[in-house]
Amino acid sequence: QYFIWGGALSLIFAILLFSLDLNTDISTYTGAMMVGLIEEIPKAAIVALFIFKNKKNKYILNGLLVGAAVGAGFAAFETAGYIYRYGASGGVASMLNTVVVRGFLAPGGHVAWAAIEGAGLMLAKGFDSISKKHLNDKRFLLVCLIPIILHGIWDMPINAPMYLIPITLTVLAWIVIVYFINLGLKQVDEAKRLEQQGSAVLIVAQHSEKCNTNRLPAASEVTPKRQTKNRDKSCSSGADFFAVKSFAALTMKSDPPIPAGDFLHQKGVSDRKKDLALC
Repeated sequence: QYFIWGGALSLIFAILLFSLDLNTDISTYTGAMMVGLIEEIPKAAIVALFIFKNKKNKYILNGLLVGAAVGAGFAAFETAGYIYRYGASGGVASMLNTVVVRGFLAPGGHVAWAAIEGAGLMLAKGFDSISKKHLNDKRFLLVCLIPIILHGIWDMPINAPMYLIPITLTVLAWIVIVYFINLGLKQVDEAKRLEQQGSAVLIVAQHSEKCNTNRLPAASEVTPKRQTKNRDKSCSSGADFFAVKSFAALTMKSDPPIPAGDFLHQKGVSDRKKDLALC
């Protein structure tokens, strides 16, 4: 879906922009930058559309994957157009040369650029729910400048040894991508930490409610035997609550978080008799 529909829609969007009266002559520096702007805006827009559409995309890594798929689709359809053009004018040899060259340079072109755009949007989103305000976030806009500039330089008429500029730009693009991959992995770890802390707080709340509702009857309402039985039951609940509350406090300060099972085992919660004094 991202590859086919994303590539097709972004390419159609770009073609519409190319139909405007703009300087897209890549033999000039300004024209090359304009081409970068015209082609990157549609990809960023389609990547954002898919991220908004699928609420399962929560992390920077998701943005990288969605962007890479859209960029790969864009590159595939664009390459198909070049194959037809050069094949019709230069024959099979020219067509095959186009396929080889564009296939070799593809990882550092549209695939990498769109991936950066997707990661930029997810960086701006953070742990919030995706919304329109993130499209105006400075972090997203600044990150989008990276592929626009890289694309513009790629098309510029710079005198350099063959493929030196594309290879250099590919390395730079992947430095940015590796940075976002590392940032994405840290984000996933942080999400797991927050989820574990939230689970601990929920357990504390449940035990607190259970302990509060488990009120001891008045002495005049029960026999001594029943009073002792209820006291044991209430105290064991209080012991569990104390242990879980201690775990919640410690795990929020621990790096990495303490597994709940290990903590409860260390505390000996299973041994009720040792915790009766905590009541």
